[in-house]
Amino acid sequence: MLLCYLLYTFLQIQSISSFSSCEVTLRRVGENAVYENQTHRLIFSDQNPARNALDICQKNERREDSELVLELVNVLTSNLSIENCCTKPCEDSRVQSQVYLSKLKKDPSFTFEYVEGSYFFRYRHCSCSAGYCFRCKTLVCGTQIHKFGQNDVYEHQESCGNSSLYSLKKMTRFSYNEGKVENNCTIEVTAVYPTCTHTQTYSKANLLIYQTGTNASCPENFSGLKKLYSVEASVQGCDSTNCPSSDRQEEFGVINEKFEGDTNSSYCILVAQNSPVCELNPDICLVYFSTPVECRFFGGPAIVFLPLSEPIFIGCVCGILCLSLLLLLWTVVKCKKEQSSPNPSPEPELIKDKNIPRSLTIDEMEHICRLRHQELVLVYFPDTERFKELNRLFKNWLLSLTTLNVNDVTDVYDEKYSDGPDGVLKNPDGWVSNLLSDPERRVILVTSKLAFECLLHLRKGVAPPRFPNYEAHSHILMSILKHLDSEMFRGNYRRLICVRYEDLKICDRKFGSESFNIVPGTEYLLPQHLEDVARWIHPVEAKPGLWAEHRPQVRQLFDSLKQYRHQEDNIFTVSFYDGDDGNLIGHEFKSGF
Repeated sequence: MLLCYLLYTFLQIQSISSFSSCEVTLRRVGENAVYENQTHRLIFSDQNPARNALDICQKNERREDSELVLELVNVLTSNLSIENCCTKPCEDSRVQSQVYLSKLKKDPSFTFEYVEGSYFFRYRHCSCSAGYCFRCKTLVCGTQIHKFGQNDVYEHQESCGNSSLYSLKKMTRFSYNEGKVENNCTIEVTAVYPTCTHTQTYSKANLLIYQTGTNASCPENFSGLKKLYSVEASVQGCDSTNCPSSDRQEEFGVINEKFEGDTNSSYCILVAQNSPVCELNPDICLVYFSTPVECRFFGGPAIVFLPLSEPIFIGCVCGILCLSLLLLLWTVVKCKKEQSSPNPSPEPELIKDKNIPRSLTIDEMEHICRLRHQELVLVYFPDTERFKELNRLFKNWLLSLTTLNVNDVTDVYDEKYSDGPDGVLKNPDGWVSNLLSDPERRVILVTSKLAFECLLHLRKGVAPPRFPNYEAHSHILMSILKHLDSEMFRGNYRRLICVRYEDLKICDRKFGSESFNIVPGTEYLLPQHLEDVARWIHPVEAKPGLWAEHRPQVRQLFDSLKQYRHQEDNIFTVSFYDGDDGNLIGHEFKSGF
């Protein structure tokens, strides 16, 4: 007897110890849940507590028909005691959600939704059969009441059930077969209603479709109607574009769903919201839309065609062929007359009666007229400081020709081109190649003594002459001159012209376009050929006022050129070439600074 008593006592101690370990591990399942305040969800992302609880609490239970259940109990009053509501039903609490621990063990992302207020966890052991559990026994409850969110209970909207704020839109699509409407249609409904709870990303609602007669409105509570269709749909939030305006701060939900219906039939729509509030007050979560949606096809009167017999059909075809032949004959005769006209004019209407620049063809002028923006490159050599200043004034006049679509005039002496790692002075060859490779960029070359002497050095393959005070620009100017003397620009009258100033020693005729021989036969003498330069830029939009002497840019250019002529003889001169084989030009060309 004593031995039996000791064995019984040992088993009781083991049972109590095992139960105490089970109780501790069960409570850790709820304590490890993470609450997401923005979406009101309780997330069980850690599977280890559920796995440990199953291992410890069911090690003596080998039946496959038992389950450990975790219940989330909502506390409805502030003075509730967990001890009073743990093992027996309590009016001040209700089970909001529950889950098997075996599911928590497998699902790493299980969540309880719509969690806001005060809760405690209850852990029960249940016998289950065919997916249904019964004979549940409470094992243990949580030690404390947890408050989730900002409210004591889950907040619901007071406007829930106010039918004046509902709106329902529908779109109907009919099916056709051999030109006839089939006896079915697809109805797409968009239901907007004030939600009973805050709309979350996981919010759902049941959309129920009831078939009705041809009534103008649905009966109250849809009594006597046959339910045709039911589906659980996602609820989305809405904004002012698809929701009705209201003076109160209601929160609206939107459901969009399609269903198949019969032609010339009407349907009533019911939305049943899913949330914890609906479990307490199910009536307020039912949204009845009193206006039915209809699938009606309003066909117009039948179109009656004239009887088309075989002779009439043949006559129509022959008539169409005859008309086509007559139209073709008229077109041929008209084209013949136009070709035999005594005064043909290949020029477009915009270019007729204009002073055509002598260096451009009709095709080149048409191409220029189609350009919306023109970028010019002004190339001149630093023979003298006054010569450079004169070309700056010429550049200002070119920039003023905005009516000719002049967008920019590139001048290598501008400081903005010398900045950066790809500047004109740091990478001259690459900069010039990028500048002149654009087929729409056009160049104006100002011929002078220094420019001509550099061209001779370039063609003979000797080192270029020195540029006093401008040695940094010698490489860039020689690179530009090399490109202009290539096949890219030689004879290209649309992209390149040569201009020369009148009555300047450094711009003598022997240094002009004929000596350069890049675009032979054309040369613009300034200032009297400003008009020709303008018409070369744009042969249509060039107007007499652009080169008139009263314009400030033209007046400044004229005055500077006049002063230059009077002081040219007094400038100190120096030779640009000091090689051993004599002067390449055959004369003692000198220019000064």
